[in-house]
Amino acid sequence: MGMPPNKLVLQSGSLRDWPPQKYSGLDRTGHMCFLCPADMEVTTALKREPRMITVYLASPLGFSPEWKSYREKIKRRLTQQGCTILDPWEGTFAGAIAEANKIADWQFRVAAFRQIAAQIGKANEEMIRKCDAVVGVLDGAELDSGTVSEIGLAAGLGKKCYGLRTDFRDSGEFDGLPFNLQVLYWLEASGGRLFRIIEDIEL
Repeated sequence: MGMPPNKLVLQSGSLRDWPPQKYSGLDRTGHMCFLCPADMEVTTALKREPRMITVYLASPLGFSPEWKSYREKIKRRLTQQGCTILDPWEGTFAGAIAEANKIADWQFRVAAFRQIAAQIGKANEEMIRKCDAVVGVLDGAELDSGTVSEIGLAAGLGKKCYGLRTDFRDSGEFDGLPFNLQVLYWLEASGGRLFRIIEDIEL
């Protein structure tokens, strides 16, 4: 069965005369069709599955149980964007922290926490190296130091970095800067941007 002579479907052949003039929908086999000049030959364009993006969610939102709903709302939005989420607050260190808290001797307790801290830091580094992009929660008059350091690491590794600031206050060095100029620079220089509401997040 032939197709109308003014439609183009791209196959693995030549990309001559690409792009076509107008997308015209799918044919009966599920391939994309494009309206082109009448003298163009018919080819076939296979649909491509969108690439899943792995996102590291950098935030201070695990320090209080009251912030969990805010964190989950951000994660739902990222899931809607087709993202796989790496959330450091879902780590497996709660048991070790609880055990360290039971140590009566102050020096041994401090030593145990130093070891746990190094393990958490290493786990977070590995997730940042694994991810495609970082989304950092940047609310507050002072930005969370851990979140900022993770954005800096990711930007240095060539990852795209995005920020979310729902706080309407400006706390940067100059008028109109939402926060520290260096953090804003890392977001923009990495190819990312700042979002002001969760619903605007789009990667």
